[in-house]
Amino acid sequence: MPNQSGKVVLVLVLFILLASVGGYLYFSSVNKDIKTEQTVEETRSTEVTNAEQSDQSYTSGDLKISFKYPNSWVIDDRYFEILIASFDTNLNTNKIPDANEVEIIIHNARGCHETIDENLEDPSCGEADGRNVIISKETEDLNGMMFYKYLVKYPSEKEQEFYFLEKGDRILQIDKNPDPFMFEEEFNNIVKSIKFE
Repeated sequence: MPNQSGKVVLVLVLFILLASVGGYLYFSSVNKDIKTEQTVEETRSTEVTNAEQSDQSYTSGDLKISFKYPNSWVIDDRYFEILIASFDTNLNTNKIPDANEVEIIIHNARGCHETIDENLEDPSCGEADGRNVIISKETEDLNGMMFYKYLVKYPSEKEQEFYFLEKGDRILQIDKNPDPFMFEEEFNNIVKSIKFE
């Protein structure tokens, strides 16, 4: 009998020992995989951050301006409009940006009136009933250029923001979609980097 109980204890000890070694090896492997995934994610994050931090320069022959924009973004310049986007698109598509995307369009301001204010209040040049109301207007001097941010209310009660950059007799309108969006810093950096040629 003592012989049999000794065998049971030996088998039990061996089982516990094997289970411990197996558990150690398994959890060491899982922890190593987690650390590897974290390192890969940190590397990707660093690469994306570094890529986004470096800007490219662009010059438009049609609009006679130059500016800087994030390295990973795309540009489409035609029809006297410049599209700058954080995703693959162009001026011929009607893709609505996703929540984590943005498109910015720069073009000459249009209108029949002499001032930005008049054109925002009466964009149809007297051809439609009702007028828009300018709710707010902010101005900022950017090294001799004036940057304007308007909040306008339509007769339908819908509100929209408008952005303009003025230097001398030249006025650019800068549209962004969606507005507001998660790329406000990039938008501000692009606007501040614009130079009239």
